[in-house]
Amino acid sequence: MLEEVIKAGGGSFLIFGVVVALGFYAVRGVFGLHGRRGQHRKEFLELWSDGRERDALWLQMAVRHVFGTYLPTPVIRLALSRPDSAQSLADLSSLWALLIYDSATQKVAWRQGWHATLPRRRFASIVLIVGYFSAMFAAAGGAYTSAQLGPGSATGWIYGFFAAIMAGLAFLCVEHEDKFAISVRVGDAWVKRINRTAQRARKRRPTPSN
Repeated sequence: MLEEVIKAGGGSFLIFGVVVALGFYAVRGVFGLHGRRGQHRKEFLELWSDGRERDALWLQMAVRHVFGTYLPTPVIRLALSRPDSAQSLADLSSLWALLIYDSATQKVAWRQGWHATLPRRRFASIVLIVGYFSAMFAAAGGAYTSAQLGPGSATGWIYGFFAAIMAGLAFLCVEHEDKFAISVRVGDAWVKRINRTAQRARKRRPTPSN
């Protein structure tokens, strides 16, 4: 692919060709990642239907296998009790990086103080969206400028590296925006639900006798 771009545009498109090739392999890697996730879902369903006893370790590893996050067993069981259990597990897996879990009380809290405020999380989501589009436009502009300057110019290579860095920043913005978008949609509800369930479980525990 890189050779075709260079032949079509000449040597001045060397840097642009490198950027295009990197983008091509990045996209192919994303599709490969989705394919692996699909395979993980298939393996997860096979594990789920094999009839074995689902102890705490099995639940945690199975959820980690398909959703990519280690969730505590009480939280997993709470999600499984919901009518939309698959969506609940997916939301919690994305949301979990913003939360702190206390294994002693089985309660959760927001990792940062400002995470607990819905308007601030919504603002963070908007900033990340703006950051994504800004970084992508900057990457496109850097790639175009590097192609115009050509491989014989040190400035051209600087713009090429700048384009690559901006593209990476755009993907990071997308990844983090997804977490905050889910936290805006269901974050507060899940914090209350988990803590309320933990409180009820604690009340049901028998009091040790002297």
